[in-house]
Amino acid sequence: ASPTVRPRRKNVVLDYSFMEITSVEDLPKFQPEVEGKPVTLVALPPPPEDSKTDEPLNLDDLAPPTRQAEAIRLANNSLTSMENLFDVMGRLVVNPEDSVQWLELSCNQISNAADEALKFPRLRTINLHDNNISAFSEVKKLAALTELRALSLHGNPIEERKHYRMFVIHTLPGLHKLDFSTITKK
Repeated sequence: ASPTVRPRRKNVVLDYSFMEITSVEDLPKFQPEVEGKPVTLVALPPPPEDSKTDEPLNLDDLAPPTRQAEAIRLANNSLTSMENLFDVMGRLVVNPEDSVQWLELSCNQISNAADEALKFPRLRTINLHDNNISAFSEVKKLAALTELRALSLHGNPIEERKHYRMFVIHTLPGLHKLDFSTITKK
């Protein structure tokens, strides 16, 4: 008897860009685009009759996820925090810790990103340009992401700090690109 071969799940890019999202906890309320088309990741439970539409969604009420995601795009929203992104994505996609390799968070108002990014250990690319990151400590934390190859921080207050580029390159020696520029030995 031949072994059963399961079809491989296709990793997708979940695009939540330009949706006016203000909190990652609200992600289940939005339909991301995959390959330019809106998709439903999980079925939302019907709201109780006496509920208000702005009440937070209970993540425990969501059906189990069925898709994997290679990338999560949250650009051009109004996010001020990434807190709970991993937990929320764990309710929307299968094994985000193994599949997510790219976070696109540019053009928000995020000031702290590293702690939540560390929960995605396979990250290869993080785009955080045009946010509010100002502390070198955020960069230091990212050193734990051993697969990180590309990082963008331009347009953040940290970019104005003395020796910014050299600090990032020294702190993250595995980077190949910083702020969309290839890192050379010179």
